[in-house]
Amino acid sequence: MASLSAATKATVGPAQVDQETPPSPCQAPRNRRLLQQAGLRATTPRLLLLTALHESDHPDIEGLHRQVRAEGIALTTVYRTVETLQAAGLITATVLPSGSRIFHPADDAPHGHLVCDRCASVTDLPLTCVIDHLASGAHHVGIRLDTLHVTGQGLCHGCRHVPTGGPAARTRP
Repeated sequence: MASLSAATKATVGPAQVDQETPPSPCQAPRNRRLLQQAGLRATTPRLLLLTALHESDHPDIEGLHRQVRAEGIALTTVYRTVETLQAAGLITATVLPSGSRIFHPADDAPHGHLVCDRCASVTDLPLTCVIDHLASGAHHVGIRLDTLHVTGQGLCHGCRHVPTGGPAARTRP
């Protein structure tokens, strides 16, 4: 999992939990605006976690914590901040077949996930071609579609071509 950019680490020091210090030159104004629009203060953990979500691919709670712990952010703070950001509608969670949750910025393009049963890799599946049909179908049966989660399981390209027990045969975490 990628760590925060050098610009983020250079502009936000550890233990600045309630200060409004920008996490990254490119994300800071946008993240501050998102937090303000949601009625939330722009605290360091919120700014760092929003930046981490934009700079990483399918992070779970532990992955987010690995990205921000060097800045003095505790795991319990990550849990609380993720809950706050999710309740405010700024991030979404997807529960994978393994039971783990991965997170995305709420403004990500609609997409599903394809999960490899052998190596647990997660690949985005664009849903632009089917989202309108799903929303129309939901409307037809009287449901206003607020969120949609599509997850498929199978073997990724790399695992399909390696016999079971080979180098790509890792067990899921």
